[in-house]
Amino acid sequence: MHVRLLGPRHPTAAFSILSAAGCLRVMGEHERALELYDKALDLRIESLGSTHPLTLVALNGKATCLVGLAQAAEAEQLYKEILPIREATLGHKHPDTLQTVSQSIAGAALLL
Repeated sequence: MHVRLLGPRHPTAAFSILSAAGCLRVMGEHERALELYDKALDLRIESLGSTHPLTLVALNGKATCLVGLAQAAEAEQLYKEILPIREATLGHKHPDTLQTVSQSIAGAALLL
């Protein structure tokens, strides 16, 4: 709905796109979800910058999607990119930072 009302390049459109990507990922449609994560990520980087917490939400979603596509090594690289930014901007004990630590450990376990 945001995309239709505000236009496809509006920063709020990324919220709707991420919601759709999350739904597709949960339904097991990882390829389609990955396309939407990339689209939302581009919007967030363009409007908010690469280190904004909302941009990192999109990047984290993409990493999670990559795990679902059995691309754990690529996901692990994204988690390694996300973690230091979240630690610096949100702190070590913030739930989003801890989520990234957990997902990174789970992703690394898949590489064993």
